Parts: sequence; structure tokens; C-alpha cells
Amino acid sequence: MAHPLHSYPYNLLAELLAVRRKELGLLQIDVAERLNRPQSFVPKYENIGRRPDAIELITVLKVLDMSS
Repeated sequence: MAHPLHSYPYNLLAELLAVRRKELGLLQIDVAERLNRPQSFVPKYENIGRRPDAIELITVLKVLDMSS
């Protein structure tokens, strides 16, 4: 059985967040600065090294203009 961190839904989420960041023309450092987080935070969730908790995810979605 696959580790939950590397399951399809998390892979898809990471891919969608990375694609959206690129659509907006933002670098990982740009997103990190807007989140007031270290630059390493963004590649960790984009590369499935870490999944953001619910509050972090909501904040990322807002920064990427993916929430309404």
C-alpha cells in the first residue's frame, strides 16, 4: 500500500499548486515571501516532501488566487 503522503490525491494537489503558481508567473520564492515562510516551504509541498496542513493549504490557495 502506498504511503498516504504519496497517494494520488496528494500528488494531484501538489501538481495543481505548482501549475497554478507557474500560470501566475510566480517563482517559489515569490510564493514563500507572500506566505511569510522560508523558500524551502514551497518546493517541499510541490514535490510531495511535505503536505501542508489545512490552515497552510487555505493560505496557499489564497496566495495563488484559488479560493473564493
